[in-house]
Amino acid sequence: MVSLWKRISGFDTQVIELLHACLLVVWTLLLILPPPLFATSKTFTTMGALLPEQVWGVVGVTAFVIVFLGLWTDRPFWRRLGSMTGVMWWGFVGTSLVLGNPASTGGWVYLVFANFLGWAYIQAREVEYELRHPPYA
Repeated sequence: MVSLWKRISGFDTQVIELLHACLLVVWTLLLILPPPLFATSKTFTTMGALLPEQVWGVVGVTAFVIVFLGLWTDRPFWRRLGSMTGVMWWGFVGTSLVLGNPASTGGWVYLVFANFLGWAYIQAREVEYELRHPPYA
């Protein structure tokens, strides 16, 4: 009988990475397009205190390019880099939203999503290791 962890860890992480890319597109558009997002709620006070919305949008576009390269080339290095970028991005977004308004559920959801991307990073690292060190060598 295969353990639950072995079954979960054997899944491909492309679904999580695709969701990551879609969320980055939505967030980046919300940050770059004209109606100011940070003015809509006190939840964004921490993010707004650090950088303006347009800078957050540029960071989001950069993260999206990295994630897109990982999905398009299917190379473990780029997929790993995209997942690590997601851990940092969504971890910071989630933390800043929780600090801005702890009662808001959005920040907690993004923190959980950052953990899923951490799992995707570990999976990509294992794949890259197996490619460099085949078991039959």
